[in-house]
Amino acid sequence: MTKTIKKIATVLLSATVLTLLAGCSSTEIIDSPQGPAKKGKTITLSLSAPENATTRADADHQLRYVAKLIEGDLTGQSIEVKERKESIVSNNDDTTITFVVEQGDYTIVLFADYVPSSSSKDDKDCYPDSYYDTHSNALPQKVSINKFEINNDNLDCFGKVIKVAKGEEEVVENVTLFRLVSKIRFVSTTQLADNKEIDNISYSRISYHKTINIESASQSGGAGAAIDDIDTQYSANTSSNFLNPSDSGNGLYELFFFYTFADKTGDKAYLGQVDFSINFKDATKREKSIVTGVIPAKRNSITTVQSDFLSDEQKSTGNIILNLSTPNNWGDDISTDGKAPWEK
Repeated sequence: MTKTIKKIATVLLSATVLTLLAGCSSTEIIDSPQGPAKKGKTITLSLSAPENATTRADADHQLRYVAKLIEGDLTGQSIEVKERKESIVSNNDDTTITFVVEQGDYTIVLFADYVPSSSSKDDKDCYPDSYYDTHSNALPQKVSINKFEINNDNLDCFGKVIKVAKGEEEVVENVTLFRLVSKIRFVSTTQLADNKEIDNISYSRISYHKTINIESASQSGGAGAAIDDIDTQYSANTSSNFLNPSDSGNGLYELFFFYTFADKTGDKAYLGQVDFSINFKDATKREKSIVTGVIPAKRNSITTVQSDFLSDEQKSTGNIILNLSTPNNWGDDISTDGKAPWEK
C-alpha cells in the first residue's frame, strides 16, 4: 500500500513540473524575498538596460523584458524553450525574474523592447509583440523587426545571452543588457531656401538589417554573424512623419531617423541604398540617394549622414580688391637696339 502511494505522489510531482515548464509562464517579480530560496531550485536574475532605458518609457509605451530558458546550449537542430517569462518595468526599477529549475546547465536568452502601455497579457501571461518578433520557436536566440517605422525611438531594444551552471545552491545574478541597434540620422548642412516650406518627405527605399542573433551578438571577439546579410527595403510614398526640420545644433537640421540592427564593430553592417525625396509645398522637390555601402551601422552608436539636403550649398563670394600705386622712382635703365636676340 505504501509503495502505491509513493508511485502516485511521484506521478503527481512529474505532472506539476511539466505544467511549470509548458508555455509562457507568468512572471515572478520579487521585490523583497521573504527568506532564502531552496537549494537547487532557483535561478534569479536582476535585469537592467543601459543608459536609463526605462526613463524613455512614457504614457504610450513601457519597457518589457523577455527571458527564455533553454536546457543546455543553443546547438543542435531543435532548441526547446523550457519556460518563457515576461515583465514590465515599473518605477524605473530593475526587474527580477526567477526560474525554478533542477540542477544542470542552462542558457537564458534575454531581450527588452518597448510595447504600448495599452497592451494586455494573453492567456499565456505574455504581452503581444509590437515592433519586434520574439517568438521564433526554432531559433529562440533570433529576433526580427516586426514593424519598421521612421522617427520612432521606441524601436530601441536590448539583449543578451547568458549561460548558467546550476548546482545545489540558488543562483542570483545581476545582468545588464546591451543595445542591439544603431540609430541612423539624416541631417542637412543647409537651411531651407527663401519661400520654401516642406510638404512631406517620401521614402522610395530605406534598407536596414531586419534580424539579429542575440547569441552571436553576445560573444566576445566578434565570433559569428550577429546580423543577417540581407537588407529589408522599406518604402512610404508619401510620409508626413518627418522633423520639419529641427535644429540639432551647429546650424544643422535633422530631417528624419530610423533604427537598424547592427554588429559590434560596424565594419560588417554597412546599409543598403537609401532614396528619399523632400517635397515642397510649391510642387518642387529635392531627390536624394545614398548608395549601398556608404552608411555604417555600429551597435550602440549613432550614425549621422550629413549633406546639403534642404538646399544647395552657397558658394562663398567676395570682392577682389586691387590696391594700385604709382612708383616715384624707377629702377635700372635698360636700353635695346630693337633687334631680336636671334638677329644679333
